Amino acid sequence: DTFPAALTCTWTCAGAGGGTCTASGSGNINGSVNLPSGGSVTYTASCAIAASATGTLSNTAVVAAPGGVTDPTPANNSATDSDTLNASADLSISKTDGVTTATPGGSVTYTISANNAGPSNVSGATVADTFPAALTCTWTCAGAGGGTCTASGSGNINGSVNLPSGGSVTYTASCAIAASATGTLSNTAVVAAPGGVTDPTPANNSATDSDTLNASADLSISKTDGVTTATPGGSVTYTISANNAGPSNVSGATVADTFPAALTCTWTCAGAGGGTCTASGSGNINGSVNLPSGGSVTYTASCAIAASATGTLSNTAVVAAPGGVTDPTPANNSATDSDTLNASADVAVTISDSRNFIQVGDSLDYLIEVSNPSGPSNAVASVSDILPVLLAGGSWTCTGSGGATCGSANGTGNTLSDTATLPVGGKTAYLYSATVQAVDPSELLANTASAVVGNASDPVPGNNSATDTNVVVLFRDGFDPGNAGIVQLVGSGSDYVAARLRVDANLLDALGMVPVDVATGQGADGRALFLLQLARFGDDYFLRVITRDDLDQAERSRWQRLDLTERLLDFAWQSASAQASDGYFGIDGLDAGLLVSGHSDQGRLTQLFVRVDNNTPWLVLVVP
Repeated sequence: DTFPAALTCTWTCAGAGGGTCTASGSGNINGSVNLPSGGSVTYTASCAIAASATGTLSNTAVVAAPGGVTDPTPANNSATDSDTLNASADLSISKTDGVTTATPGGSVTYTISANNAGPSNVSGATVADTFPAALTCTWTCAGAGGGTCTASGSGNINGSVNLPSGGSVTYTASCAIAASATGTLSNTAVVAAPGGVTDPTPANNSATDSDTLNASADLSISKTDGVTTATPGGSVTYTISANNAGPSNVSGATVADTFPAALTCTWTCAGAGGGTCTASGSGNINGSVNLPSGGSVTYTASCAIAASATGTLSNTAVVAAPGGVTDPTPANNSATDSDTLNASADVAVTISDSRNFIQVGDSLDYLIEVSNPSGPSNAVASVSDILPVLLAGGSWTCTGSGGATCGSANGTGNTLSDTATLPVGGKTAYLYSATVQAVDPSELLANTASAVVGNASDPVPGNNSATDTNVVVLFRDGFDPGNAGIVQLVGSGSDYVAARLRVDANLLDALGMVPVDVATGQGADGRALFLLQLARFGDDYFLRVITRDDLDQAERSRWQRLDLTERLLDFAWQSASAQASDGYFGIDGLDAGLLVSGHSDQGRLTQLFVRVDNNTPWLVLVVP
């Protein structure tokens, strides 16, 4: 029996009925046997079929009589066995990237192995792997045990491989993961036998690798206004940039910046590299932004600094990843810009007593105004006026406007010293009253007021002081009513005179801090007995009376608040008796009653000269 080349055989032989043969052997059978009549020999051949065998396996055994022996039926001296060959191969595949989690924007490397456990060889099997859209892959392939495959490629795997029994091919796929990928990265590789090959265990013909995608992004933020110092009342412009160094895209990150209370801000925002943000806004920044890997958003915040701001202007911006995104370097997720605040304010001082010529004994009223018209910062200024030696009996009041405040509402003495708080546009006004005591050879009286800014630099120091100068004259003409009207009082020449006067409402409404001489009382000898002055400090009206002492020096009463709700003013003059100090001057409606009492002036009031402005007298007699 000559076995086909596809067979590899070993055999044994046993006789019966006296038949004998060689007991065993391998390869083809070609042996001498003894066959007595009725005897037989039986070969049992165990043959391995080549894994590569195909088609039909056909095999013929022959028995032949030796010479001299006639076989009457030679037709049964051979026998043939034929088998149709049906290939069968247990193909299998495995796939792994060695991890269970992966990062969008990162990479994975898959090892994909297709194997043939036989028994048949397989030529033209298919290995396929359609990668998810989130992957961009290149691959190489190597065979073992006779397996062959295409050496390399990119994109999906879909190739024909040869897998002899016991052979394998292994693909190594290096894949970049899209930065925008989310969820689970699931990927299946498949091996399939060609037609005509049966796979007895098809369940192992596919393999899937799944990785949970955990986003990771190195977010960072920077912030600067390009300066280290700033001015209250000025402005700064911040540039705030949030960036994503990857590897993953980030959707819905938060950029936040709570500006200090001293700042009033408006902002714009622009993206780059795919970054997006709200285009503009005002107030604090607290917005959702999209930052793909390599992308950024930049805010430009223009901020006005409060004029009252002090100390250090410190401001922090923060970027935060949304839930589900890990930031490997959180230390760069905030940025702070700090500027030292250096205040600057152009404080100006003016002073005037609205006079050019004065006499010894006169009462002067200096209006000193300390203002901060343009800032830009709020100012705190030390205000000072040291009266010259020719003046004495100083007293002052102070009112503020435009939000300005005085350190004290009033004071006495020959030195005015006060602290004024001056917001931008604010002003404090001091009415500083004093009496001329003497004259010096220069016949000039100069009074200087000044302010020293304590909390800020002053860019124009030249206007921090001002001087009012008057010429002191020696002559005295007495009272000259000018354009004042004359009111003849009932009881002229009496030692006691009382009257009710009505104050003009329009003139009163226009009254300011500068005192107005509304009336002068004159005696029978033509000498002025008293001077009535009105002024308004803030919302309240005040009255003061000026008389003269025995040395013809002006004596000023203190300012007293006056109730002019009904626009009525009641006063009484009592002349002093001989060699006594029992005279008095009284005004009704004052907080503190009498203004002047115990005077020794024996003059009898005969006339009242009333000031006239815009053809309107300040006072009109109501009841004599």
